[in-house]
Amino acid sequence: MGQKIANAPLGSFTVKSIFSGDSGSVEAIQEVATGSLLTLRTDEGATYMYIGEALPGSDPADDVWRLKRLTLANNFILWADGDTNFDNIWDNRAILTYI
Repeated sequence: MGQKIANAPLGSFTVKSIFSGDSGSVEAIQEVATGSLLTLRTDEGATYMYIGEALPGSDPADDVWRLKRLTLANNFILWADGDTNFDNIWDNRAILTYI
């Protein structure tokens, strides 16, 4: 239990997220690309394991993390804010909304 940090080799990839407004117009596009590594943080407690990914060197207090929460009892995964965007703060993982 407790926090762990690792650099995970993931190959080359790009994550794109497009948000549309009420009128169907595009409001924001987020793109994150990396060549070979993401920093991976985990924090396991009695009920949940929090898993965060960001580019190497990212500060846990910056809003650059993709976060998910694993429920240990049933291995159910929910994403912070209900999406896979790199826009969350690792330090706030326990108080975020997971959908």
